[in-house]
Amino acid sequence: MIFKKLKTHFQPDFKTMILVNNGMPKSGSTLLFSYTKRLLNHVAPKNGYAALCEAIAEGKLKGVTGYVEKLDQDNLPIIEQIAQDQGPLTVKVHIKKDDYIVGALLKSRIAMVSTYRDPRDVVLSLIDHARRSKSTSIPVFQDCKDVACSIPTAKWAAQLALDWKESNLVTSVRYEDLITHPAAIIKAVGKRFGFTIDDLTAEAIIQDERSRRKVGIDQFNTGKLSRFREEMSDQEQEMCSTELGDLIRKLGYEV
Repeated sequence: MIFKKLKTHFQPDFKTMILVNNGMPKSGSTLLFSYTKRLLNHVAPKNGYAALCEAIAEGKLKGVTGYVEKLDQDNLPIIEQIAQDQGPLTVKVHIKKDDYIVGALLKSRIAMVSTYRDPRDVVLSLIDHARRSKSTSIPVFQDCKDVACSIPTAKWAAQLALDWKESNLVTSVRYEDLITHPAAIIKAVGKRFGFTIDDLTAEAIIQDERSRRKVGIDQFNTGKLSRFREEMSDQEQEMCSTELGDLIRKLGYEV
């Protein structure tokens, strides 16, 4: 990898061994997770990510690759044991705020970043993902056939992101900032997880990710900002404003 050629001048002291990438679906969470994996490989080449993926593949944790469906009293201890035995690791989730996870954050058992995005663009990305995955072995979001059908899922996702954003327990990352200023986001993520990343390393991480990117598989869907303005009809935009308006405003977007 490109960034591995850079010399590491320190060995970070990981107070928190589990670096959690959370967020609303279709908000760039996979892209940020990809950056975080590269960031971890840079600061801690000996880490527990491969062992985490192996535990998922063996069925010890429910998920796929580095994504797990839950962080609860049953599987967080499993992940902690992996981190203790193999080194710090990063894991991707889409989980809502609850007392157990809040307690884990307050006790520094985990550290978290969480992505969010304009719910109207999430609606369109849900529809795209549903169409793209329909003929695959893992069809997802199959109820999201059009704007009206996708609004309930987008509402759930937006509330998930808003609850974390308002908690002040995580670093919240706007999709738009992730796309337009990725180096700044990578440095902010590093800070949340307890180590410093310089500009050169951040840019190397970005270039490495771009060189290995597979569109529609391990990156954002289109990378377009405010695409709803061009792709939704006036009626569809009004529907979103009615159903999602409060969440749109609270997340910091204009209705």
